Amino acid sequence: MHKAIKIVILDSIRRLCCWHLERNVQTNIQDGNFTRAFCSCMMNFMTAEEFDLRWINMVDNFGLNNNEWVNGMYSKRKQWAETFLRDSFFGGMRSTQRCESMNSFLNRFVHCRLKLYEFMQNIDRALDRIRNTESFNDYQCSNTTPVYTTHLLGLEKDVANKYIINVFFLVRDEMKEEASFSICNCVEDVDRYTYTFKRFGCENRTWTTCFIPSTNQIQCSCKMFETTGLPCSHSFSIMKAMNMQNIPSSLILTRWTTGAKHLLDIDYSGDATLTPIMEMARYGSMSSKCSKLCYFTSKSNKGFKEAKEEIDKLTVRMQQLMPCSPLTSENVLGMKDKQHVHNVRDPCIAATKGSARRNKKDGGNPHKCGKCRKPGHTIKTCHTSP
Repeated sequence: MHKAIKIVILDSIRRLCCWHLERNVQTNIQDGNFTRAFCSCMMNFMTAEEFDLRWINMVDNFGLNNNEWVNGMYSKRKQWAETFLRDSFFGGMRSTQRCESMNSFLNRFVHCRLKLYEFMQNIDRALDRIRNTESFNDYQCSNTTPVYTTHLLGLEKDVANKYIINVFFLVRDEMKEEASFSICNCVEDVDRYTYTFKRFGCENRTWTTCFIPSTNQIQCSCKMFETTGLPCSHSFSIMKAMNMQNIPSSLILTRWTTGAKHLLDIDYSGDATLTPIMEMARYGSMSSKCSKLCYFTSKSNKGFKEAKEEIDKLTVRMQQLMPCSPLTSENVLGMKDKQHVHNVRDPCIAATKGSARRNKKDGGNPHKCGKCRKPGHTIKTCHTSP
């Protein structure tokens, strides 16, 4: 899979699942203390020099310098250590939780002993559950207001108006964490301000954050925004120092906002050459747009009739605008006279099991007497002398 990803998806970054790695550590080393130390190296963000130093000390303490599996994992450290993956976007995921969560959800509705019609009914129930959950989350985002609890009240209100409710709670945790940092140095340059932060009770570790007033951009050495798409606590320290009441747009990832469904609408109306992939993308985009229309039109008789008439008119118009290409149905139908067209016909009737039924009117062999072997009578009515 690693070789195939390099060939097919060139710009992607492959990350090993942390849950499977933890199980593999316990299976190969069978030491709970080493498993906890390995997970600490895997999950915590540090510099490359700090990671190498911690790894060497860990391997020496457990006497695993010559262990083949441990050395192999160190050679693959750029695929699983948070230190080397911090600058790549993963949306906060470190494992195969996306597909595993979907599998766990579907296992509540389907299993291997279901009949086909039962499977379809249960799949519909599962889709209804997903749609209801999404509608409930949309309702919460548009009709509820969270309780403000941080010391950055103006920023917290702005964050609550822009982010969806679940992401808001994560951002609010970073706002609360800001109180534990203090500015230990500030360097003012021509076009930027560079701040150095320290955490209370942790004097040996520093973070550097840069603010560019001309573009209103904030860049932090912790790389949290580049990895998860969420502003870090150091960024909120910059906002507090600059007396900002609104979060900069450069720290807002569209996919986490309340208007993500509308802002992420991709334009497929370009004049590029039509390909099967582009055609499928357009079909999916239009299906998504029409789903809400179908929901509202199904609620009233008048809306249903009006939408049905307009859709019929629009369908005829779109059929006329469909370009003539070798893939269109008009050209395929027009080639009937030029080449052979394979028509689908009814299948041949297979012979039934056992002997075939005999038609009484076909004049088949008459029944013969079992005694004299002459037709016209049976053994009971046979008059032949014994």
